[in-house]
Amino acid sequence: MTMGTLNKVALITPTVVRPGAALALLDRFLAGYPQDGAFVGRLAPVVSVSCSTRAADELGRRVKDFGLTTASSLEAAASGADGVVIVPLVGTVAPPTGDVERVLQGLVAGSSCLVVGNLAAREADAVRLLELAKRRGVRLGAAGLLSVTFRLPDVRHRGGRCREGLIVVQGEDGNAKADGVLGLKPELNLAPAMDVAVRRYDNDAVWRAGATGEWSWDLLAAALSRTNNAQGDSVTDGRTQDLVGLGMVQRLAQRPRVWVTDHAEGGRTAILALDGVVKDVNLATRDRSGVVSSAQLYRPPAPNEAGYHRLAGVVAGFLKGGTLPWPERRDVEMAAWWEALT
Repeated sequence: MTMGTLNKVALITPTVVRPGAALALLDRFLAGYPQDGAFVGRLAPVVSVSCSTRAADELGRRVKDFGLTTASSLEAAASGADGVVIVPLVGTVAPPTGDVERVLQGLVAGSSCLVVGNLAAREADAVRLLELAKRRGVRLGAAGLLSVTFRLPDVRHRGGRCREGLIVVQGEDGNAKADGVLGLKPELNLAPAMDVAVRRYDNDAVWRAGATGEWSWDLLAAALSRTNNAQGDSVTDGRTQDLVGLGMVQRLAQRPRVWVTDHAEGGRTAILALDGVVKDVNLATRDRSGVVSSAQLYRPPAPNEAGYHRLAGVVAGFLKGGTLPWPERRDVEMAAWWEALT
């Protein structure tokens, strides 16, 4: 493989459905996507896919329109590939470790493998995969949609450690925690190494935990200031409202949940699942000097889901020999955090 070029890319996934990362990325690998004021073309002359469940209609159209190659196994798809992308099942944060191991065993030195989401669901598995990749001479990393999607505004800690972080998410427990972990991943790149202890609170216990300082109300207010999908009166008549100051968070929240994590050396994060309060993902952080920053993690709507342009660009850059926006140790930290959360 010549630096900057790819001859064959393989996508390994259990299923291709819409909406979903596998199909969104596959389309961008085949048809291209806009990035930084230009249109980036097809990722490689040969794009191969291995899908373990039946998706004849979706894949058949892409075989006809774009010359997609389908394979009967992940080994067949990855054979001869310069780069492989592994996408886990929708609703999960990481693919089976065994699948990643099988891919790494079949890749040649100098190739690259990127996992969409977390590298692994357990710290020991992440360590083992990175060690295997090093032995094989294969570059290995992980990135998710919420790790790289548009931040409005584009703020993150670059010069000092993040002392405290809070993210507002929605959905069932698995999806909520996955969005929280992947959304906070870049914000933790200057945080201490993780020695995690997690506490979960539900319903009214969420508010009591906030009142006693387990998580920060002022960080929640900063995060919610970035929403453009506030619920309640903002939906019925368009009025603006102070969701925190008026007590609307407690009134609107449906089955609120929070996962509070104490990290080593005093860092703390909170993943707040607040269905019914807002319909987007927003975060706020406090640095070591006490300065608060906040942003919305913008996910443009279906059917195009343009947030995947950003992920496709990060994936393509890594497969072509570039680096990810965080150090390798982050993949181990995220696996350890997910293990503690679950």
